[in-house]
Amino acid sequence: MWQSCWPTLPASSRAPDRPRRFTAKAAPSVEVLKVLAEDKDEAADREAGWIAQRILGLRREHGYDFRDFGVLCRTRDGMDPVLRALETRKIPTSAGAGNRIWSRAKAAISRRWSRCLANARDEVSLATVLRSPLVGVSDETLLALRLAANSVAGGLNTVIHDETTKLEEAGKLRSFAANLTRWRTETGTVPLDLLLSRAIPQRTPDYRKASSPWPALKAPI
Repeated sequence: MWQSCWPTLPASSRAPDRPRRFTAKAAPSVEVLKVLAEDKDEAADREAGWIAQRILGLRREHGYDFRDFGVLCRTRDGMDPVLRALETRKIPTSAGAGNRIWSRAKAAISRRWSRCLANARDEVSLATVLRSPLVGVSDETLLALRLAANSVAGGLNTVIHDETTKLEEAGKLRSFAANLTRWRTETGTVPLDLLLSRAIPQRTPDYRKASSPWPALKAPI
């Protein structure tokens, strides 16, 4: 079920000039609900109540499980009346992230990573990505990079070209620098979401831990 908005509703009532013919169905593929009320809150409550009742009706008619249903809302605020209506009717729920997804750690790191692709000398973004599970260097390493060339980007460039460096995590830094160079050259031909999925560590110990931000990252991608 998809919670839509006003511009979508008039379009759904207009038939095309040459409608495509489909085989007969026992039930409609799409149902459109138009809710009218005195104010926005009342309309949201009415719509949520209809959604909940429709779920119960479909369960009775077809024997579906509650887990067979999903309600998509544009924002987390729009989800609140739906959750209330479902809970009132004893329908079990599991709410997703809503509009707060971009404030999560994994999303913040993903944004910084994409900014590194646009500008490899973005100090804040580069430091964030290096410290994150994408690379996983320590605070001590970041400080060493900063002191080596008065900037994290400059220090990274120094380390990857200095074969005599004694920095313990030089291997991680060189690997990341090589990957970053490759990702930046691929941005014009490879979708950004695919590049990010390649950047997420797959075999590091932290990847499978519940405390890691990465196990759930591929879902929003």
